[in-house]
Amino acid sequence: MKVLKALALTLTIALFLAGLLFAQEKGQKEQTICPVMKGRKINKNLYVDHQGKRVYFCCQSCVSVFKNNPDKYMKQLEKEGVTLESAQKLQSICPITGEKIDKKYYVDALGFRIYASSEEAVKKIEENQEEAIKKIKENGEIPEAIPVKSSHSH
Repeated sequence: MKVLKALALTLTIALFLAGLLFAQEKGQKEQTICPVMKGRKINKNLYVDHQGKRVYFCCQSCVSVFKNNPDKYMKQLEKEGVTLESAQKLQSICPITGEKIDKKYYVDALGFRIYASSEEAVKKIEENQEEAIKKIKENGEIPEAIPVKSSHSH
């Protein structure tokens, strides 16, 4: 009986791992090739945000071609298993200094966690929370929602 249980457990683990490998192979790959000019590498500075997803291109003329028939290229990317980035990027730049954020400095305000680059920047964010959120959005980013603490009742 013990051998049977061990065999069943081994089989279960093997199937689970095979499923993970299959999911990895089946897609979920980052976009590296232009959807219009197949085989050409993308330029991360040339993109279109379409239906909440960011699509990159190799050149400006491909942007125009995509805009003429976006659904064609979106379906093609999906069929190829390409996982597109979200058009919305979480905050990475301090709204006060313009420097990279340090997650140990933040202000929870207006339903958001606004990160800063320093203690001085935190003080300025506290003085004008709306302006800080506006700056984050002007940078093409969104502030993170305040993390919800889980409550355990005993």
